[in-house]
Amino acid sequence: MLPISKKYSSEQIINLAKAIDGNSFSYNWLKNNQCLELAAICCGFLNRDSSKSLEWLSKYKFRVLWSFIDSFDGNKNSFEYLKHCDGKEWGATFCASYGDNNAIKWLVKSGFNHYVFLSKAIYEYLQRNEHNVRRGYIGGIDWLSSDGGFDGFGSGDFGGGGAGGDW
Repeated sequence: MLPISKKYSSEQIINLAKAIDGNSFSYNWLKNNQCLELAAICCGFLNRDSSKSLEWLSKYKFRVLWSFIDSFDGNKNSFEYLKHCDGKEWGATFCASYGDNNAIKWLVKSGFNHYVFLSKAIYEYLQRNEHNVRRGYIGGIDWLSSDGGFDGFGSGDFGGGGAGGDW
């Protein structure tokens, strides 16, 4: 059985998005409001070195968030974990961060609008830092769109677990 993922409020996720966008007030808000794991995600992006963030997330057993950051490092196994764990919103956010409209639709349909806001912040971060990328993720994630859809799911909406099933 996979561990249960911690659920985050809209306020927490929006502050994470703003922190990734460079807002130091939001970063400090995360640190001061018992969201150190979200601050670790922010550091993984802004420091352009995810190793310390991954180490901290692993130490404190934030497996879903660890897999989220590791997915941006190009680890397909981490992304596979996100698709099947109790934190699928993180897998959808990862895909939406690369402009996957089906992932965005799934997030909205599932009531995760704040994760759409986060994916937009990450997308913009990736665009701004396209030439300074520390990881091989810009333009290098072929495995996301293997058959014209999300990780071989074919076309259809984000929820398809094979051929149109629901996550």
